[in-house]
Amino acid sequence: RKEDISIVFKDSVLELKGDVPAGEPAAGRAYCGEFSPVGYYRSFTVGNDIDSDGISAKSENGVLSVILKKKEQAKPKKIEVLAS
Repeated sequence: RKEDISIVFKDSVLELKGDVPAGEPAAGRAYCGEFSPVGYYRSFTVGNDIDSDGISAKSENGVLSVILKKKEQAKPKKIEVLAS
């Protein structure tokens, strides 16, 4: 769930935190079960060339995708050669 995920970008470090709530067994399927919530944390150093306004994330079918865009000045510029 969106409410269970936290993404923070600060000082070239991207931090992902989340909680997976305890699941409930399907009705009539489990005779005995133990379910507890699980938390996770990951951090990535990504460099100084990331545009913090260009970071986006989406969660689809249990998969979190985080897109980091480079700053314009960090992208290579193609120089056209003019023939005379």
